[in-house]
Amino acid sequence: MVLTRFWNIFSFSIIQRWYCPLLRTGKEAILSLVFILGCVSINAQSQQLVQEINKIIQYDSDVSYDLTPGFVVGILDGDSTYLLSFGKMAGTKNEPLPVDAIFETGSVSKAFTSLLTYTLEQKGILKLSDKVNGFLPSEFQNPRLQSLTLLDLLNHTVPFPRRPSGFGEFEEDPQNPYQYYSKQNLLRYFARYVPVKGMSEFSYSHINYALLEIVIESATGLTFGDALDNFVLQPLGMDNSFVDFREQKKDIVTAGIDRSLTAAEPWIFESFSASEGIKSTAADLLSFAKPFLGSSGSQMDLYAPGILGSEHPSYNEKLFYSSGWHGIKINKKTKALINNGNTSGHSAFIGMVPENRTAVVVLSNSAFGTKDLGLLILRMINYNWKRKPQ
Repeated sequence: MVLTRFWNIFSFSIIQRWYCPLLRTGKEAILSLVFILGCVSINAQSQQLVQEINKIIQYDSDVSYDLTPGFVVGILDGDSTYLLSFGKMAGTKNEPLPVDAIFETGSVSKAFTSLLTYTLEQKGILKLSDKVNGFLPSEFQNPRLQSLTLLDLLNHTVPFPRRPSGFGEFEEDPQNPYQYYSKQNLLRYFARYVPVKGMSEFSYSHINYALLEIVIESATGLTFGDALDNFVLQPLGMDNSFVDFREQKKDIVTAGIDRSLTAAEPWIFESFSASEGIKSTAADLLSFAKPFLGSSGSQMDLYAPGILGSEHPSYNEKLFYSSGWHGIKINKKTKALINNGNTSGHSAFIGMVPENRTAVVVLSNSAFGTKDLGLLILRMINYNWKRKPQ
C-alpha cells in the first residue's frame, strides 16, 4: 500500500532514489532487499516503456520537440501505474519537465462535467431527463428548445454551432478567448437561438457543456468548481485538479507556448469552464480514468462504466459519442474511448480500453501537442489492439 501510494504521486526514478534507501538495518534488512528489488524492477519497466515510446516518436508519430518542448505520459495497466516525462519545461534550455506538472486540459474538461452530471443524478440532485429550460431564469428560457434535456447536452444532439455567434465581439485577446464572455452573454444567446433544421443529429459544440455548467450551479447552489471538487475530485483523491482562480497564477500551471512559439498565458474563464476550463496532472487524470474501469474503489465504479455504453453515432460508422467521450470501434471486440483538448499553450489526451483496464494520458506544454502519440501508446499497451480482455 505504501509503495502504491508513492507510485501514484512520483515517477519511478523518484521512488528508486528516495524510497528504496529508507529501509537499511536490523529486522528491516529482508524487507529492504524486497523493496530494493521491487524498485529495480519498477525502474526497469519504466525504462522499457521509455524506449518503446521513443520508438513510436521516431518512427510512427509526428511529434517535434522543436514545436512541443516537453510532455508527460501516464499509463494505467490494471493495477500498475506509470508516469514518464519527456523533453523539457517550456522557456528553459534543458530543465526537465516534472511528472507532476499541472496542465490546462481544454476539452478533456467535458469528460469531467459528464461524470459530475451523472454523479448528481445518482445523488438525486438532478435527472438526465430534466429539461434545460427548467434550470434557467424565466427571461432566458427558450420556447423553441422546450424538449432539450441534459442528456441531449451531454451527447451533442442539438445543432448548436461550435461557439456562439457573435463570440468574436467579446474576444479581446485571441489567446484568451473566454476571459470576457460571461454566463449572461451565453444565456442571452441561448434565449434567442433558433435551431437550424436539417443539420446532423450529432453537432459537437462547446456550448452544450457551457450550458451544463449553468445547470449544475443552479441545481447545486454551488459554483461549478466547488461542485466538481465536492462530488468528483475529492472522492477520487484528485488533489492537483481544479477550475477557478488558481489558473491566474503562473507558478501553478506549467508554462506553455502558443503556435507562434511564444509564451502563452493561462486561460481565464468567465464562462465555459465546464467545457474547457479544468486543470490537472497526469497522475490525477489516471485517477479520473479509474471509475470508468471500475477500479477507483469509490461509488462511481457502479455507474461510471455505464456512461461509456450510451453510444450515439457521430462522424462515421466507426465513431460514436458517449457523454463526454469520443468512441472508436477498433474491431468487433475492442473499443477505445478518448478525449482531446487544446488551449493556447497546452494540449491534453486521455484514452482508455475499458475491457482491458488500460488507460493513457499525454499532457504537453505546447498548443501543437503530440498529435496521435496518445492513441499510438494506447494501441501499443493493448498489443496492437489484439490484447484479450482481462
